[in-house]
Amino acid sequence: MPDPAPAVIDAADVASPHGLRRRLVGAGLVGLAGSLLPGLATRAGAAPDEAPVRQPTEDDLVLLRFAQQAELAAVSLYTTALSTELGPVTEAVLGRVRDAHLAYSQALGAEIGRTAPGSPAADLVTELEPAFAGPQSGMISTALGLENTLVATHTQLIGTLRSSNAAKLIASVVIAESRHAVVLADLSGVTEVDAYVVNDATPLEPAEG
Repeated sequence: MPDPAPAVIDAADVASPHGLRRRLVGAGLVGLAGSLLPGLATRAGAAPDEAPVRQPTEDDLVLLRFAQQAELAAVSLYTTALSTELGPVTEAVLGRVRDAHLAYSQALGAEIGRTAPGSPAADLVTELEPAFAGPQSGMISTALGLENTLVATHTQLIGTLRSSNAAKLIASVVIAESRHAVVLADLSGVTEVDAYVVNDATPLEPAEG
């Protein structure tokens, strides 16, 4: 299963007074995440006496379906945002991010197969849609929070998955969504360094049963 196209948002693509900082910070995050990727994928979520497997187990499929629904919720939310009045830079950024989430959901669907839900996490959409339909400043802040939440969620999943294929796929999504967060933090005018390198978001949890 090939990894999804990362849909990288390079600072050079979008004019900004803070473009150089965004490029440097984004490259640093991707370099760090990339160096961790092989180890994460090798370990997956196997217990010490269990070897990772390549194809998703039944338990893995439950988690991947949850991940796909989270990604499709992001697609829905960014689509809502793009239906509002936006500045050209914001519209370009949010369009790229929305398309990236769509690519991730499709890659997850291919990994899952015929049991892929193909529908968004309704509770997440309901909770965040008003902010994504609202004023641009609050929308960007909420989008940054969403990206950080997805990064935290998918990072947590990597430690649970047994399948090396599934772990590599999720890890590639984490890398790309970390870059989304960097770009959105810069777009929102954040100046604190911790906002670019620290993620204290609470992961989403799969519904029981």
